[in-house]
Amino acid sequence: MLTIPGERFECEMNMLIECGNRGIKIKEVPAKTGYSDKNKGAHFNSLFNSLKIYATFLRYIASSLSASCIDFFIFWVLTGLNANIAAAMLVSRIAGIIFNFTVNRNIVFKSRKNIYFQALKYLTLAGASGVAAYYIILFIQSYLPLPASKIIAETSLFLVNYYFQRKKIFNR
Repeated sequence: MLTIPGERFECEMNMLIECGNRGIKIKEVPAKTGYSDKNKGAHFNSLFNSLKIYATFLRYIASSLSASCIDFFIFWVLTGLNANIAAAMLVSRIAGIIFNFTVNRNIVFKSRKNIYFQALKYLTLAGASGVAAYYIILFIQSYLPLPASKIIAETSLFLVNYYFQRKKIFNR
């Protein structure tokens, strides 16, 4: 536990997450708390401390939105040039994957583990996610315009992808 990063409340949250990742059972023990001088010495700032706790998820959102913009722009251009949906998805997805893997590994999850093994797992997830998105788009496209169908498909896979990247790929 001494190697877990973070300060104060962020460290406590990281310790709880690490225990969950390692399968360490946690037992809650009630403690009596006594404050002197109405706790004027406390330095808890709910907004700042919450941002530190959720920093990884917020970085993931920013990374995902950036990769989605790259992916969507390329997809939009290619389908505008009358490329078929599968080809447009493949090309735009490859660009988004390269960007997203690099940012998620180095900035979001700050992983220093074997890049080749992580890349293989990431590509597997990206492939499965791409196939799922393709079929979701084909289904929704009969009800909504193509750009809206793509946005809905990719958004519906957002949390699933976060879970697998955090737990299975970058092991955070």
